Amino acid sequence: MNEAARSSGGGLGPILAWMLLCFTTVHAFYFASGLRFDGTPLTGYWQYLDVTLLRGRLAESLFYLHSQPPLFNLFLGLVLKVAPARFDLAFQAVFLVLGIVLYLSLFFVMRGLGVAKCLALLSSTLFMASPSFVLYEAWLCHTFPVAVALTLSVLFLHALVHRGRWASALGFVACLLFVCGTWALFHLAYLVVVAVGLAVLLPARRSLLLKTVAPVFALVLILYVKNLVLFAHFGPSTWLGMNLSRITLQRVPRAERRRLVAAGALSELGLIRPFQSIEVYPAAYRQIQRFEDVQSLSQAAKSTGEPNLNHFPYIALSEQYLRDSLTLIRESPSAYARGVLAAWLYYFTSTSDSRLLTTNVERLRWPIQLWDRLLYGRTSIEIDVTSTDHHPPYLSLLIGLPLVLFASLRLATGDRLPHGVRVVVIYMCFNILWVAVVGNSIEVGENNRFRFATDPLSTILLGLVLQRALAGRFRVRGTWPAAGSADGGRERGPGQ
Repeated sequence: MNEAARSSGGGLGPILAWMLLCFTTVHAFYFASGLRFDGTPLTGYWQYLDVTLLRGRLAESLFYLHSQPPLFNLFLGLVLKVAPARFDLAFQAVFLVLGIVLYLSLFFVMRGLGVAKCLALLSSTLFMASPSFVLYEAWLCHTFPVAVALTLSVLFLHALVHRGRWASALGFVACLLFVCGTWALFHLAYLVVVAVGLAVLLPARRSLLLKTVAPVFALVLILYVKNLVLFAHFGPSTWLGMNLSRITLQRVPRAERRRLVAAGALSELGLIRPFQSIEVYPAAYRQIQRFEDVQSLSQAAKSTGEPNLNHFPYIALSEQYLRDSLTLIRESPSAYARGVLAAWLYYFTSTSDSRLLTTNVERLRWPIQLWDRLLYGRTSIEIDVTSTDHHPPYLSLLIGLPLVLFASLRLATGDRLPHGVRVVVIYMCFNILWVAVVGNSIEVGENNRFRFATDPLSTILLGLVLQRALAGRFRVRGTWPAAGSADGGRERGPGQ
């Protein structure tokens, strides 16, 4: 942050004090409106190990965890051990700190990329003050920490490009390790593309990048190999088939699925929804047992009574769902296309519009409605996302987000920005596209939640695009980073 502070032209103390005052005021307003930290996912969400196992058999349960990458469950277990009596307050404190980090990081990244101080401050504050920000910050889910990690990775990458220090490289790859070890969407392939792409774009930093990325690649690869050896699955999660079935099988009328099952094209799972208690599925799957002495794999239900979707038979279930989904894509590509279209429509809805956030959403009804109409461009009409689900279009999101991405890609591929800035912009655009394209191709229903993880990056890009537009029309000047050697001397000077 030192470089960003220098680009602020001094006076960093008053800015930080003002930002912390804004953060406190906004959160006090939302608290007075009824917002409370939602820790109920700890005992109810499929993705989380049983609380008793997190407390008493953490290492074993993480080792045999196949449904999710392990880092967020590791975080849950550590907090339960460190603060067993007041873990709810501990979770809330951690997420509040992450909120401050995200708010400050947005400002510093924009300043580092040359966005004017007033514009960077306004953009970051508006994002922090949005209902979506506080809703996700007050929700015990991995989405908000991933958004923070992606934003910090941009901050560290910018420092790495222009200063080339080990600390910046280590901070950057630590962020990559966190997202790859927390959310299965960030696959090993994602890590490879990022590492190779940056090695090509930053030849002067190639050696430092490869030396620091290599251990992260090795750790992620070890996770995949562990899952291959124990569960015959090379990947971070065994749920791909069940996730994909929601965008394929569940988009086909039941009568058509019955016909395909009768014809032998689909298994009997084609008629059963995924992610249910094991008792719902055919007895043949319930009889699949291994690792019977490992509670996280052998127990069909958690101690709370919720289904344990890390139960060993779900591996075979998900594999069959995957085969059925691929068959359906071949037999009825139009059904899959309808599922993908629905996923994209969900993606462009307000991130506050989620059934998982119902409790706090009800408490913040009027701020959400105001924000959705004024900033997200919510219309009064509704369109059919599915046959049973209707949502209004959000014009600012539907039109504005693609425009910002397109304008940013134009800036990144042109010659009006310094080379280092272009590399950072390309990295942000890639992350946005990765989450959107991959997420909307394999899952439907929570796609606006996926988008929240990259909304901070879109906010940064919006600030950069506005900076370029305002600088041309009204001479609002930012401060471009000083020329460095990260690209072998290809940096361009201010204003180019």
